[in-house]
Amino acid sequence: MSSVQSESDVTRAARYAVPFVLLLVPLWWTQVTSKVPEPYLDEVFHVPQAQAYWAHKWTQWDPKLTTPPGLYLWSYLLCACALLLRGSPKELDAAVLRSTNTAATSVFLPWRLQTLLDALRKERNTRPAGAWLSHTVLNICLFPPIFFFSGLYYTDVLALLVVVEAYNWDLRRSSASGATPFKTMVFILFGLAALVFRQTNIFWVAVFLGGLQIVRTLHQSTKVCRTSNFTDVVNKSLENELYDPLVAEASMMDYVKASISLAIQGLKNIGAVLVSLFPYIIILAAFGIFVLWNNGVVLGHKEFHTAGIHLAQMLYIWPYIVFFSWPILAVPLLNLVVPSSFLPKVVDYGFPKQQKGMPRIATILLVTPIMLAIVHWNTIVHPFTLADNRHYVFYAFRILLNYHPAAKYAAVVVYFLCGWVALSAFGFMAASAVPRVVQVAPSVAPSPRAAQQPPTSVKDQKKDVKKKIKPTQKPTRNPASAIKASEAPRAQPFSPEVLAQIQSHIDQRRQQQQQGPTRVSFVLVWLAATALSLITAPLVEPRYFIIPWVMWRLHLPPQPVPSVYRQPSGNGKTLPAVLVSHLPLIMETLWFIAINAVTGYVFLYKGFEWPQEPGKVQRFMCAIDSLVSFKRSITPPLPRSISRPQSRSQSTYYVPTPPNIPSKSPISSPFQLTHIRGFPEESGNNVDTVRLKDILGDPMIRECWQFNYMFDLDFLMAQFDEDVQNIVQVKVVHGSWKRDSPNRIRLDEACPRYPNVEAIVAYMPEAFGTHHSKMMILLRHDDLAQIVIHTANMIPGDWANMCQAVWRSPLLPLKKDKSPFTTDLTGPIGSGARFKRDLLAYLNAYGNKKTGPLVKQLLGYDFGGVQAALIASVPLRQKTNGLDSAKQTIWGWPGLKDALQQVSSIASLGQTDKWLREIFFEALSSCAPSPSTQTTHNRPRFSIIFPTPDEIRRSLNGYGSGGSIHMKIQTATQQKQLQYMRPHLCRWAGDGRPANGAYPSVREAGRRRAAPHIKTYIRFAGKDSIDWAIVTSANLSTQAWGAAPDPKGEVRICSWEIGVLVWPDLFTDGRKLSGQRRAVMIPTFKRDLPDKDSQAFSVQQSKMGPSDSVVVGLRMPYDIPLTPYTEDDLPWCATASHTDPDWLGQTWEA
Repeated sequence: MSSVQSESDVTRAARYAVPFVLLLVPLWWTQVTSKVPEPYLDEVFHVPQAQAYWAHKWTQWDPKLTTPPGLYLWSYLLCACALLLRGSPKELDAAVLRSTNTAATSVFLPWRLQTLLDALRKERNTRPAGAWLSHTVLNICLFPPIFFFSGLYYTDVLALLVVVEAYNWDLRRSSASGATPFKTMVFILFGLAALVFRQTNIFWVAVFLGGLQIVRTLHQSTKVCRTSNFTDVVNKSLENELYDPLVAEASMMDYVKASISLAIQGLKNIGAVLVSLFPYIIILAAFGIFVLWNNGVVLGHKEFHTAGIHLAQMLYIWPYIVFFSWPILAVPLLNLVVPSSFLPKVVDYGFPKQQKGMPRIATILLVTPIMLAIVHWNTIVHPFTLADNRHYVFYAFRILLNYHPAAKYAAVVVYFLCGWVALSAFGFMAASAVPRVVQVAPSVAPSPRAAQQPPTSVKDQKKDVKKKIKPTQKPTRNPASAIKASEAPRAQPFSPEVLAQIQSHIDQRRQQQQQGPTRVSFVLVWLAATALSLITAPLVEPRYFIIPWVMWRLHLPPQPVPSVYRQPSGNGKTLPAVLVSHLPLIMETLWFIAINAVTGYVFLYKGFEWPQEPGKVQRFMCAIDSLVSFKRSITPPLPRSISRPQSRSQSTYYVPTPPNIPSKSPISSPFQLTHIRGFPEESGNNVDTVRLKDILGDPMIRECWQFNYMFDLDFLMAQFDEDVQNIVQVKVVHGSWKRDSPNRIRLDEACPRYPNVEAIVAYMPEAFGTHHSKMMILLRHDDLAQIVIHTANMIPGDWANMCQAVWRSPLLPLKKDKSPFTTDLTGPIGSGARFKRDLLAYLNAYGNKKTGPLVKQLLGYDFGGVQAALIASVPLRQKTNGLDSAKQTIWGWPGLKDALQQVSSIASLGQTDKWLREIFFEALSSCAPSPSTQTTHNRPRFSIIFPTPDEIRRSLNGYGSGGSIHMKIQTATQQKQLQYMRPHLCRWAGDGRPANGAYPSVREAGRRRAAPHIKTYIRFAGKDSIDWAIVTSANLSTQAWGAAPDPKGEVRICSWEIGVLVWPDLFTDGRKLSGQRRAVMIPTFKRDLPDKDSQAFSVQQSKMGPSDSVVVGLRMPYDIPLTPYTEDDLPWCATASHTDPDWLGQTWEA
């Protein structure tokens, strides 16, 4: 029962204080503008668009914006009025545009909310202007998600405001005065305007308001169904009676019965319903036309905002409501679960007995399994949710998903209880009894004398009655009734027919009331609108819950008053009565202010930095921003006061230096070495290295294509961010076409454990060929892609203590132009266009059924930032006559233009050195004149770096490192191969260098004890200069690079291989200065960036002419100078037995 008390002085003073609390909104705006003057997150997109409209560029539109331009039109209108009245603002910056949101929150929103609340409660607001605003409206304006975005330039406040105004006009249409064409037209205009601010408003201006209109229409045209039996409800509904109980009296089955009754009555009165829905149908039709025209609901980023079914959203909303609104729910909840005898009188609301108690067992058994099924099968973790640690939802989901596998199921208990409390709140009022017509005897008007006598007590009246009773009469049990009987004159009573007509009229009037006690029909409509607005969104976004919460809060009954203060003794005006009655609202205000203070302080003063964006402050927000490209380390952020080493390995993404860097500042190596687990941190050997987790650990990865020879699928999947490893789509491309091969068996056993993994078998036409390529293609949720080419198998050992190399492209954006995809596939060698063409040609060689979807996606990306040439092999027979690399991709050694320096595995080359000397070395020697020096190169001296058995024994894994390093020397043919290769062989670790000063200045790479699985080909122009370098999967073999041409002029290539070639001039701005060396690549040791204090850097800097020359580093995996094999040295052979124990005490048996 709501309290209707006389307003005390305290209450009146509190009402005058309400508007002053709203000054917190502009105060928040001033703090945000002071501390965050520049546009932040989504404001980066909203502010420029509003500025474009202010400059009357009405056709300019940012394709990343997802919502219509209502926000910008509002700002234009408000700022134009201000300019007309006060001559400013003339330019719109972030502060001015934010102020338009602040004005909406502090002025327009409370005004329209108060009007709506008064209409819903059928109250006439006669309070003075200074005290016109109610406490409920104040609290809605202080609601933390609304308050937070009142100081930023986001769409949320305006989207809510226009829905509230549409609701106001809808109530005017349905008021006692009736609908007029003008009211209907204004409502339709506001309904359409709501869609201009946010598309999901359709569910509130059409579904929610339309549903309430259906309920009103049915109530006006039906009678009240007084039975609650299921069969009787159905039968009575067929007889034009509507079953719609109060929420306070309803059980779970009552919601089912009410739904059936509403459906039956809707069909029986379909004509009246359709006529009443005419305005809402117009709004729906307009929205449908927009969707057809736009080919979707959202304007931009359609691929990341596709509608789906996300039922779990209807679980998350209940803790959301209870967390924010517990102050107004706590005391009424105690009245439900605690017997009245145990409740203090000051908190006893006097709820009826049928309203008390916990949920029924049947309700728990029906609802809980549904919730568990939703959690199990429909928990959707959108990558944006776990892609940005600046948002509170990020941490909530990490706790929910990571604490324990059963945590998300245990949360069902919380969902159920919070849902029960939130829905029960619609009945949190001690409702007055329904008026009933009863037969009473009319009383006689008292005589003047009797009127002058003071009233007597009931006790005195009883004594008088006893005196008047004759002795022969039996005394009545109730003397008071005897008084009435003796004094009441006889009168003719109403007939039962008349009483029934009067009661029917009372019921009809109660049915037509707008806001009495909340009925089940409203809850059903609210649930339908809330569900439609939430379950179609895959992203869990706190801002999406704002309108559902506001509608829930507006339709809660007035705060109940303890029964002790509802007595007619007049004590409801006392200060304790006022405080107790308003305590929940006061607590709600203080709770909201506390949340706003904490979130505001954290946002303004607890910024932090991401390692990959040094100097840029990141801030915590209470929402997830889906417009921004998220690039960050998933680990919790460090405070700004804590320094963090700026190592590239700590970043989950890698963006190499862009090409236009016209300065002598050194450029980091385009190749990286992998992290070696066995090296202690103090050794300094792991600086600038990369782990597999660094590459795959970014939760923004939505699709990953893995091309490799060997796979350990459990190891691979463990490298993805743990929150998204079960949703990222992984394609594993391998060459194990034999079902009984060990690699194939392992994959077939592992794939069923990962439903998001698909294994693809590459086409293998050659019996001696392998799928040896090692490449990753990463497609991300933020419209970016990345190509990674490396040398490691996808097994733990290769990424632990083996020396490997990695090349990573920059993050590739989608193409901006709308030209056909094929127009950007032409360009010179080393350009992004040529790289893209060759990569797509390589992928197309797998066949359209296998890699066609990947090729189709990559066609839309801009490869302009790539600074490398692709060198690859595919299994085929390729004619050497008439090859033109400008027209088509050339595979194997014919496509290779430069020199060899180091390999880790050597397969079959033939009995003579014909292929090595006349084919491969000749191809590597065909180096064109340097664009920087315009000088030709002499035929180089070739060195092949390969470990000896002793170096394998001393490696971190001992003999265990040698399993994937191959060179056969047992047979006579293999011995002949060794003889002609020996002059070129050099040691990997350089062990056994003479101590006589023959090697005065050894530059150590820090990889001596990491056995090599790396394949690099490097051509040195001198001791301190490099002409070019290749990182590839290709061993030194005819299978990998192609055999010598046969009599038909065809080159036979057996294996799949891929690599990248880089050279210094790729890293210039493309200009040429005659006679002056402008770009140089120098070897770097133990780090990627050239050391300005090193001798190599100083020598090359002195040779460079203009100040815009560049020095590029190349990370060396081995020491320089090289150490040639001695006469006693033999290369490591994995197929031979080695009886000498390694440093771990192991021997090697072939």
